[in-house]
Amino acid sequence: MATDRHAPAWHRIRQGALRSGFAATVLAATLLSACSEAPPSHLGVDPAAKSQASAESSQFVEQELGQLRSPFTRETVLELNAIVARSLSVIGRFDTARKEHAASPSTATPQTLETYASLAAEAISAREDMSAANQRLRRSGEHFNEAILAAMIRFVDGVPEEIEQEAANLVARGA
Repeated sequence: MATDRHAPAWHRIRQGALRSGFAATVLAATLLSACSEAPPSHLGVDPAAKSQASAESSQFVEQELGQLRSPFTRETVLELNAIVARSLSVIGRFDTARKEHAASPSTATPQTLETYASLAAEAISAREDMSAANQRLRRSGEHFNEAILAAMIRFVDGVPEEIEQEAANLVARGA
């Protein structure tokens, strides 16, 4: 997730917005899927009648809400989302610090590097927590969605890498 230091500012801002949007989407998708275990009777729809009508009008196999499995248990969703939220918070503060440094590059370097180091430490802590949660989940035998978990891990892993790369670029520029 390193940002090209030669890219125009609008491109780096766009990348930050896309990154934040991706994390929010992952959070929302996992929360929605965790809530999908609600029985269909809460929706005011008769599953048997809908299933029969659907079978007659469609050649596709349809599943009712009660037949779908959540990609994670509620406890796992809450644990993983808390870690992703921590990383999202860190990357948001990093983007703010980067913008502040860009506004006054000659005076902010020592303070900026200190801020980057602090944010990188938080991001590394979240990455370690995600790694531990991943290992626990795999050992537990719990059913989970591999693609959603991989996306969460990829996001959390990318945050410290991006911060460390920007700090290295800052030092290399001597700014």
